[in-house]
Amino acid sequence: MEAKGPWQNEADSKRTGADWPLGIPTVRDRVVQAAVLLILEPIFEVDFLDCSFGFRPGRNAHQALETIRQNLAAGRSTVYDADLEGYFDSIPHDQLLACVRMRVVDGSVLRLIKQWLNAPVEETDDEGRKRRRRNPKGTPQGGVISPLLANIYLHWFDRVFHAKDGPARRVGAVLVRYADDFVVLARRAGETLLPGLQLPAGPGPPRQEVTLLEYAALWQSSGARARKAAGAHQPSALLPTAAARTHR
Repeated sequence: MEAKGPWQNEADSKRTGADWPLGIPTVRDRVVQAAVLLILEPIFEVDFLDCSFGFRPGRNAHQALETIRQNLAAGRSTVYDADLEGYFDSIPHDQLLACVRMRVVDGSVLRLIKQWLNAPVEETDDEGRKRRRRNPKGTPQGGVISPLLANIYLHWFDRVFHAKDGPARRVGAVLVRYADDFVVLARRAGETLLPGLQLPAGPGPPRQEVTLLEYAALWQSSGARARKAAGAHQPSALLPTAAARTHR
């Protein structure tokens, strides 16, 4: 079985008012993606952590908000709120496939996923002319299987956060993630959770740009120590830029 493609790219401006790429797969690919999702979702659900609420069966945004409310009531009143900017469009294909291969060994399924990721995108310009291009990274929003693939990649974000030397154990911080949006809650202001990610000592600017350097460093600089903390043979994952808001 092959992925037929191409994706059809549509503009979605619901987030910022600017065009936001929305990939629409062909009808045949949507059917096949739904079948693959039925097979893969239970496999990865066993691994996913409780801090993840987005695009998962039996979990929703209301539960995420309730978890935040409970932790605020428990005294974790310093909050770091972030959105991974352009996340769906910036996932590196090779690292995402490495994450999938850790739990899936069926070559036909892996080839299908790779074909979907590499399928050309068809766009229509202002004059009605169609053109096709290939994306070297990202998983198109609008694909049936894209939310699962996005969660598979960000699962290692969750694992690093809860590792032995991670902020969950080191300073008792709590992570609540809904797909590419996440909130970190802690009891004390000024805590350095990770290099480049520090809880505000006072009211911070309404919005600041940060990169989650520690997550990259845990995989690349700390090497074996970090991989041992989160489990052997983990992919070297570099997370995309985060546009973050800090609150007190």
